[in-house]
Amino acid sequence: MEELTSLPSDADEGAEPTVQVDAWDWEDALDQDEDGDESEESEEEKDTFHRRSQIGAPSCLVFVLHGYRMRARDMRTWLFEDVEALRPHMEFIHLRSGVLPIANEGGKLRRAWFEYLTDYDGAAEDLTDADTLTRTRARLVDEIEGRCEDRGVPLQRVVLVGYSQGGNVAVDLAGHLRVGLCVTLASHKLSVTDRPIRCRWNALMLSRDECFPLDTFAPLVAEASTVDVLDDYHGMNACGDEAIAFLEGVLDAFAPAMP
Repeated sequence: MEELTSLPSDADEGAEPTVQVDAWDWEDALDQDEDGDESEESEEEKDTFHRRSQIGAPSCLVFVLHGYRMRARDMRTWLFEDVEALRPHMEFIHLRSGVLPIANEGGKLRRAWFEYLTDYDGAAEDLTDADTLTRTRARLVDEIEGRCEDRGVPLQRVVLVGYSQGGNVAVDLAGHLRVGLCVTLASHKLSVTDRPIRCRWNALMLSRDECFPLDTFAPLVAEASTVDVLDDYHGMNACGDEAIAFLEGVLDAFAPAMP
């Protein structure tokens, strides 16, 4: 594993002052009802999140897991539109979470892969509800295996890509499925995930991450094959072009286009 870079300090001589970025400034678009609850994406949209290979049999299947309170279409718009368009030999499937009552938010319904039981505000890993994680895992294992069978692609040609909470689930899945590659953005391995990862894991961490601070969460990416560190904040308003370049690099290394 590559050595993590040191955290920038505002006390360093000549350092630029830190400007706190609101990671949820896109919250107005979250389709909340009058009680502040969120809803699942409509069934009519479901098939729009599967971009099939444009040149016959796919070289790999890329399963994308969005972050907490995000929608599949947010993930595509933010990071994947150009990535997909420039890789017609790959097939992209954007998986969708359900909605769950979240204890640390007063039971409000949130688009989430599993329930958080605490909110330590980045000071420590929040407690994960193992039951909701187990149910999500079972559903996604069935979906991934079914997609592979339908498209005639072995699990070894599967890539799991997850952002934030979606990355937690991607790493968890990589301990239960013998996939080819796991890629995480601003994420880590959950303490409740007790199986070792069974494939290469490329992690991108954020040096100014307010949700998963590097100094706290570095031990939870210790199993990663490589760890790259981007000097940015957590959230869709933060890392963009450099995260896309990271994704493109690891995907192209795994499944290069045929000449």
